Amino acid sequence: MWNIITIKGIVLVVMFIITFVCSMLPVLFVRHIRETHDSGRRSRYQVLLSLMSCSAGGVFMGTCILDLFPDVQQQLDLLMDQNFATQSYPVAEFIVVFGFLLVLTMEQIVLDYKEQSLLNQSETGSLSGASQGYNTAADHCGPEHAGAHSHNIFDHSVHHDIASHSSLRSLLLLFALSLHSVFEGLAVGLQGTIDDVVSLFLVVIFHKGIISFSLGLNMVQSKLSVTQVKTSLI
Repeated sequence: MWNIITIKGIVLVVMFIITFVCSMLPVLFVRHIRETHDSGRRSRYQVLLSLMSCSAGGVFMGTCILDLFPDVQQQLDLLMDQNFATQSYPVAEFIVVFGFLLVLTMEQIVLDYKEQSLLNQSETGSLSGASQGYNTAADHCGPEHAGAHSHNIFDHSVHHDIASHSSLRSLLLLFALSLHSVFEGLAVGLQGTIDDVVSLFLVVIFHKGIISFSLGLNMVQSKLSVTQVKTSLI
């Protein structure tokens, strides 16, 4: 007969394996899309990927509103009761909104800095390329064609979608969910009976698998490399 410590160890190992497999599924799916040469099938895959991204956003929103936010309220109410404090101000709501705005501000500052750096590099490279293109075209086709050639190079080099699938946003989300997972692991470890361990495992792994899949989908659409994505998911 296995004791409760052995059961807890098995549960945590199984939880890690299931979580990692679920988070790796989007990586395999996106790799399959890139290897698909049929334009029609590739287009359908892109639509499916877009729908899954929308679903992942809903999962994260639901996790925040239905799971994390009630925990914040409960812990703050418990803290107030222990210190015999009465407070009518919505502290939990303020903390959540303040944290959201803080992360949003940090992200916008970083993205603005990256955008300015990339635009400066693009302008420098474009002007250099335009000058070379002008000289080459002037030697072969005359000034009129050279001007058109330089205009095309500049237009092609300055179109960037800086804010799409921000790596910073993905890493902050990864950090938040990792911290949340630590407390889930502690909750499993604090159970006193095998039945409680198994019951909590079934509840946790159901939503943890969905969140892991959504996180993997978010990470794989960021600007991180495949190696960085795999390392982050582990």
